[in-house]
Amino acid sequence: MRMRDRDEAKADALLVRSAGKSKSHENANAYAAYTSLPNEVRISLLRAVTILDGSPNIIDMHDEIVREVYHAAGREQVGHLVERLEGWWFGTVIKALSASGPASIPVLAIDQRVDELREVNRTGFPGGKFV
Repeated sequence: MRMRDRDEAKADALLVRSAGKSKSHENANAYAAYTSLPNEVRISLLRAVTILDGSPNIIDMHDEIVREVYHAAGREQVGHLVERLEGWWFGTVIKALSASGPASIPVLAIDQRVDELREVNRTGFPGGKFV
C-alpha cells in the first residue's frame, strides 16, 4: 500500500483485529493502549503515521550517513562529522516531536548543518575563525 492507496479505517480495523488475536505478552500493553483509544483518535493517529518501507533501519543508518557525507570532509574527519551531525539531528528531532521546535525539518537545514560542520572540521572553528 502506498500513500495514494491509504485507507486509515481499513488499517485501524486490521490493527484492532490483530490486537484481539495476538497472544504476545510483550505487546499486550501496546495493544490495550491502542484499542482503548476512541475510534476517531485511532484514525487521527494513523493519519499522522507514514511508514517508509524499504528505508534503512536504525542499525544501518550510521553507515548510510557515512556514505552520504563521505565527500564532505577528509577521510580522517568523516567520523567526527557524522557524530556531530547525528547529535544535532537527534536534538532537532526531539524539539520537533516535543512541539518546542518547528513541526517539520527542511532538507535545506540538514544541508546547512553539514556545511557548518564541514567548516568546523576543516578549520577547528565555526566560520574558520575563533568565536
